[in-house]
Formats: sequence, C-alpha cells, structure tokens
Amino acid sequence: MSSPVVELESVSKSYGRVPALKDVTLRVLPGVSLGLIGRNGAGKTTLLRLMMGLLEPSRGVVRLFGGDPITEAERVKLRVGYMDEDLMFPPQLKPCELFDFFEAAYPTWDRELLTALVDRFKVPCRRRLSSLSRGQQRQVSFLCAVAHRPELLILDEPGRGLDPVFRRHFLEEVVALLLAERTSVVFSSHNLVELEKVATRVGILHDGRLIL
Repeated sequence: MSSPVVELESVSKSYGRVPALKDVTLRVLPGVSLGLIGRNGAGKTTLLRLMMGLLEPSRGVVRLFGGDPITEAERVKLRVGYMDEDLMFPPQLKPCELFDFFEAAYPTWDRELLTALVDRFKVPCRRRLSSLSRGQQRQVSFLCAVAHRPELLILDEPGRGLDPVFRRHFLEEVVALLLAERTSVVFSSHNLVELEKVATRVGILHDGRLIL
C-alpha cells in the first residue's frame, strides 16, 4: 500500500479561545483528489493552512510526505503547489517576473508546461498584477502552483473569481493532467459541480469537525 502524502492525526486548532478545528484525522494517498466542502467558518482554510505549515496545530500532528511542514519546510514544500484564497504576491510585479522567481526556486519547474498553459488560456504576462482583474490574478496564482508539477497540490477555493468557462476548462484540464501523473490534490470549494468533476473523494467539514 502506498504511503500517505498527507497525514493529520487528531489535529485541533484554536484562535485564542475560539476553536477552528476539532480532532481532525485525515489521510490522502497518492493520486487522490480530495474536495473539502462546508459552510463559511467550517474550518476549510484553517485545515489547508495547517497542511502547508502556515499555521501550527494547537494539538495533534500534521505530516506531508512523512515530514513536518514547519520544521522540514524546505524539503517538504518543494514537492507542494499551493494556492491560497487570498493573493499574496507583490502587485508591482508582472506575471512573467513572478514565473522567473518561481522557476529559480523549484528545480522541477516545467517551462514548456507553463508556456502551453499561458498560451492555451491567454494569461497576460507583461502587465503588472495590480492592473489585472481578480480573475486574471487568480489564473496567475494557479499557474505558479502547478507549473513545477507538484506531487501534492493544495488549492483554497480555486474557482473563486474565475469566469465559468475558464473555471471549467482550466481546473478540469490541469487537475486531470496532474492526477494522471499521480499527483494528489486537496481543494476546498462551495461549488458542487466543481467537486463532482474534479474530486475523487469528498470530505465534509462542519463546525471544525470532519464529519464524513
């Protein structure tokens, strides 16, 4: 049996006295696409940020590829692509400059794949991020997450802000490409059609607990 790409064991997270996640245990195997669904405030974003090592659990253990995403960040995160629900890139940069930065950081960066996706979806590369629409900025963020062909792709509301045509074709085509290479995908969504088309497994979060 394959080793899990993602492991959470009895993970809880609180912000002060407010619990966000409660005793979550979860394993994701290679080649699985896990869609997380739940109401606003259910804990989806907190769960994904714990996986990325952007937050530290209040209790429990988080492992990616058998390692701690905080104490072994460099080894672990070179194998992960991540798209946050909030954009975090300097607005004065152009997408082409951002892609050059990512290429220098990731040994597995695939320039041919990036060029094909930029051409296929007409992503504007020579304008500053600040001049792009919210949807175009999210396209750029998505490309940064996938162009190094990660072994694990973590996406927080990837379809938010994207027009329906782009969302359908872009997400389905790129995720299908990665799944064919045994990439694991964990994503949150409020879009049931998106879940139905992209996820091979679904997790339901409610009030900080993974109930199904």
